[in-house]
Amino acid sequence: MDPEGNGGPSASLSKLDFPPLEVTEFIPLFHTSPHFDGVFLHQKYVVEGLSAAQIATEIFSSRSTILKALKENKIELREAHQHHGNPAETRYGKRKWGSRQIDHAAEQKVIEAVIEMKKASMGLRQIARTLTSMGIQTKCQGKRWHPEMVRRIIQLANSRSKEIDTKICLISKPRPRECIKS
Repeated sequence: MDPEGNGGPSASLSKLDFPPLEVTEFIPLFHTSPHFDGVFLHQKYVVEGLSAAQIATEIFSSRSTILKALKENKIELREAHQHHGNPAETRYGKRKWGSRQIDHAAEQKVIEAVIEMKKASMGLRQIARTLTSMGIQTKCQGKRWHPEMVRRIIQLANSRSKEIDTKICLISKPRPRECIKS
């Protein structure tokens, strides 16, 4: 029995009177939580580099709520990450050598041929049919070439050539005109 003689601890807990909270009273408490403070969010998102989903898991919230709070606190959102960099299948033109990826000489020649065909105004479908008819294997050994595969090869080759151009511009002492931004 408790000191008042009313039974046990459960009896005394049931007699506690809490004023009922209306839903409208609870919502402001939620938004004034320190987790939605700009300083907290800046620390977690910008300094520590956590994603909105990781922050949400940490404070038992939802990703969309965290994103909304980041916008409200004028914290610039990062761009969505690309692939994590350890693909299960190596890109066309590369092969695995130990833990590294190196150029695949035969596939590099195919990439050069694809670029030349594209420069000769051949369409993606036409290039794909040509590669299939020549018996050139895809990464998936034996499958037919598809226009999407060709498009990805061209896109990858273009991005690599832009990287090379940028590096050349940064290395060269007298800056070529195409390196100077207007």
